[in-house]
Amino acid sequence: MQCPFITLSLGLDTSYFGRMITKNYLLVHKNGLGKDKVTPVFPKVIFFLEDGVNMKPGDPNYDLKQLAMECCVERIYPDFISVPLNKKVTGSSDGRVTSMGKL
Repeated sequence: MQCPFITLSLGLDTSYFGRMITKNYLLVHKNGLGKDKVTPVFPKVIFFLEDGVNMKPGDPNYDLKQLAMECCVERIYPDFISVPLNKKVTGSSDGRVTSMGKL
């Protein structure tokens, strides 16, 4: 099976559908693929961390960050990236730069 060579960025969309997609993707990813529950290598999954979005209880996506951490314990992914630090390192205007493409 050939897997797409892309990066899936999660964590910042606070819309109803964005949250629903993020939650369900993380739940599926956490469970693994197929009957053997294999950890998929691709797509690469990044969860962006940003104050006011998902860092503290009361932030709109705090629950999704908690789920992403549970997923990480089971499957090693997602990787976590600080938006402010990524902005500083990459020089991007919003700090939401990913590797290997963006979806």
